[in-house]
Amino acid sequence: MALRGRTRRGWKIYCAVVGLWLVIVYAVVAPRFRLIYVADVSITLPSYLGVWGYAFETKIGWRPLWGFLSFVFPTWDVLFNFVLSPESLSEVGVFPVLIALVLLVPAYVAIWRYAFRSPEIWRGRSTADR
Repeated sequence: MALRGRTRRGWKIYCAVVGLWLVIVYAVVAPRFRLIYVADVSITLPSYLGVWGYAFETKIGWRPLWGFLSFVFPTWDVLFNFVLSPESLSEVGVFPVLIALVLLVPAYVAIWRYAFRSPEIWRGRSTADR
């Protein structure tokens, strides 16, 4: 199902790259488990599903959830990386964390578009209704 003649190929590629990156990041982080990582995973992975839903034009869950996450996810990333996880910041440095946040800007945009600018996706049945 193409949106206005587009296939969102770029978003699909971005989604795959970010998904692979998240697997690698959490594989590296897992051996140094901290309780705060549970909160990070519980916000980041559902947000990634929103990017996937937008890229593949698939309804996942409820639209208000994505509206909420479109604000919570970027706020959480900044808060987590610069305030709540200073040990990690001192290990890898500020520059890689800033690069990661910049690379996630399209994810923030995708979730926002998914919630607020994609009415064609939200018509019909959602995965939550099945």
